[in-house]
Amino acid sequence: MPKSNTELRVGIFVLVGMFVFGYIIFSIGDFSLRRSGYYIQVRFNDIAGLDVGAPVDLIGVKVGEVRTINIIYDKLLEKKIVELNLWIKNGAVIKRDAIARLRRAGLMGEQYVHLSLGSDEAPLLSEGGTIYGEDIISIDDVTKEVFLTTQEFQKTLSSVNVVVGDAKFRSDLKEIAHNTKKATENLEDLTADLKANPWKLFKVPKAKSQADSAKTSNGSYIFQEGR
Repeated sequence: MPKSNTELRVGIFVLVGMFVFGYIIFSIGDFSLRRSGYYIQVRFNDIAGLDVGAPVDLIGVKVGEVRTINIIYDKLLEKKIVELNLWIKNGAVIKRDAIARLRRAGLMGEQYVHLSLGSDEAPLLSEGGTIYGEDIISIDDVTKEVFLTTQEFQKTLSSVNVVVGDAKFRSDLKEIAHNTKKATENLEDLTADLKANPWKLFKVPKAKSQADSAKTSNGSYIFQEGR
């Protein structure tokens, strides 16, 4: 009898320990089995390696996870796309005009689905509802864009070299530089002369036409009426 009691106590202790251990595992893993929620679908042209189990956040707050990933034919877009089945916990409100984006935690971190709030006047997205997501910009796309930009720059540089290498262009450029230098020197001389003789600014030039005025012997002017 003492041996049976000891075995029973050990068995109960093991069962309680397993229950506590399981509860801790579920709590740390944030499993949704202990919480209620609903499902929505998000469709992308390309998910760039997103995996099942990836987190779903609503403006930075984790509200769910990716449960399944399927390739389907979209009748609206008339092509095959990727559909994500997202589990969303109750209390997280998703609007019909919410925008879904694929993001990455850090440069090489885990990918996740980011949801925006949507507008205040938009109706709620009910369970089973579908929204379309914005495609992520991949490293390949960025590399291709940089390559094309570099090619265009090289073409432009080659065109500039051809123009600069033209003999007539260089001759015209030298003439422009010479004329600019000469004009600058003349301006500097004029400025220096005016500084030395500021009275020249107030000098009134003599009238060359005598059709409108005639000077008398005492120095006064007689203005004649024009005909």
